[in-house]
This record gives sequence, structure tokens and C-alpha cells, in this order.
Amino acid sequence: MPKLVWGSQMSVHIKVIDAQHQEILEALNVLDNAVQLGCEKGVLTSTFEALVKYVGAHFSTEEILMIRFSYPGYEMHTKEHRNCTSKVLEFWEEFNSGNKALPQELVAFLSSWLDNHMVNMDQQYSLYFKEKGFLSQISG
Repeated sequence: MPKLVWGSQMSVHIKVIDAQHQEILEALNVLDNAVQLGCEKGVLTSTFEALVKYVGAHFSTEEILMIRFSYPGYEMHTKEHRNCTSKVLEFWEEFNSGNKALPQELVAFLSSWLDNHMVNMDQQYSLYFKEKGFLSQISG
């Protein structure tokens, strides 16, 4: 898989969120590199767990901001977060059951999902925050 690179189209113009997005992409690249190198299960496990923990913290940050500023798309957005989390946990359970091909499939899924989510879904709340004048309160 080609390395994921941060692009301006991914920016939501909120420093903390953009920084988290960049860290998530880097963590995903680290996981992909570990998969490509054929690292042992223990390395893949710890790398994956760190990524999942970071993504969970990021989802929480976004959701807190959405609640704070009464984002009308909150329910739909958090549903996307839950669906992603559920799918990742399915991959993880299957990997722990012995399916060695799963890390590569997981990386492909997360790469596609995150790219689409940042460029489409996250831009919707960014636009809302901008239109309502909230960006200066968040990124200030």
C-alpha cells in the first residue's frame, strides 16, 4: 500500500483535530510498514493497539466538539465512528483467531475509511463550525 500522506484537503482548520489526523495517518503507515516487513504477531499487536487507542481518543475529541457546538450532524457522524470501530474490532478478533492475512486487509480498510472520512464527513462539521464562527473559539 502506498504511504498515506497528509494533504490540505484533509484539513478541518482545527489545530488539535488536524494534528490528530496527521498522527493517525503516521500510525497507520507504521502499522502498514510492520505488515510489509512481516513483523511477528506481538509487534503487529502492539502497533495495532496503539493505533486503535489513538483513533478512539480522536473520535472522542471530535464528538466532544460536536456536542459543545451543537453540530446537527452529530448522530450521523458518530454512527460512522461506531461502524468503523465495530468493523476494526471484527478484523482484530479474526486476526487473533489466527488469520494472518488480516493485518493487510485491516490497513487497507482503515486507509480507505480514514481518507474518505476526513475528506468528506469531517469537512461537513468543519464547514458548520466555520459558518457559525466557532473555528476561532476552537483553534484560537
